[in-house]
Amino acid sequence: MEALSVRALLTAILPFLLTCHCTCAAPSSAVPEDLRAELPSDWRERLTDTVYNYHVNRPVNFASNKRFEGDIAGLESNDERRRVGTMANGVVDANLLWPDKILPYEIAGGFSEGEKELIRDSLADMQAKTCLIIRPRNSRDRNYVTFSRRESGCWSWVGRLGGAQAINLAPGCVDTMGAVQHEVMHAIGFFHEQSRLDRDENILVIWSNVQGGKANTNFQKRLGTNAQGVPYDYDSIMHYAFNEFARNPKYPTLVPIQSAQFGRKNLGSRVIMSAGDVEKINRLYKCPEDTRQAQTQGTEPQSSTERPASRFHHTFRTVTWGAEANDVTMGPQYNF
Repeated sequence: MEALSVRALLTAILPFLLTCHCTCAAPSSAVPEDLRAELPSDWRERLTDTVYNYHVNRPVNFASNKRFEGDIAGLESNDERRRVGTMANGVVDANLLWPDKILPYEIAGGFSEGEKELIRDSLADMQAKTCLIIRPRNSRDRNYVTFSRRESGCWSWVGRLGGAQAINLAPGCVDTMGAVQHEVMHAIGFFHEQSRLDRDENILVIWSNVQGGKANTNFQKRLGTNAQGVPYDYDSIMHYAFNEFARNPKYPTLVPIQSAQFGRKNLGSRVIMSAGDVEKINRLYKCPEDTRQAQTQGTEPQSSTERPASRFHHTFRTVTWGAEANDVTMGPQYNF
């Protein structure tokens, strides 16, 4: 009888002990004490493994990063024309857009043939999904972008500057189409996704892990932004990574507000333009519906050698993640 009573007692309390061990003991012990008050307990489950593993292992050098929001050129000198007046996180000032939707470009020296091909494929994919005409510059083009490798880091200006306009792609910046397209989207007039005014309805900023806390201007929302009916895009290649400008890069500065039960998010994806990115380009440049090309699936790449058989046919390619070491970490222009 005594053995039976002990067995019955253990049967009654064992589930409680197991539950307590699993839900009470582990989570907070691994999180630094100064982050526990702000950091949701399920923050890791709110991010995909792909973006977490990619960005948590990415070399960082924030101390030398002087560019506005990490990779935007020109704004460190308080150029208010580019700081304000944006829609769908894109510029409103028509003078900053590329006339006739034409973006001439050249690829300077310093890139391997494989890198040149990836740049051209990235541009071809953007053209295939929008009404933009992205072509090599000719002798009549006064305004154009030039892909260069003259400085460290990955960065660009926001919108058309005039004359030869640099997009800097240091080693490690030309490993995915999305990494190249990120900087090109800056050049055609887009800020970062988390700069939108509706950011706080979709993203938690973990200020206790942000370098400099709330004084860090890289997390400001842009005045004059308007989503123009385009929902907040967690998958955008223009979104900061989860640990951008983190004091402790193993933990986030940005976390989706939605809990893990609503699905994991790709904060900081650099694979290829999302469908939302494509839609915003088409809206900013007022692309007519009948001239938009294969824009419906932002994650299906179109390369310069793999054009669609028709406007709505897509050719699939395998896109792998690469080292994007300096995308937001160095320089004075617009990055990551």
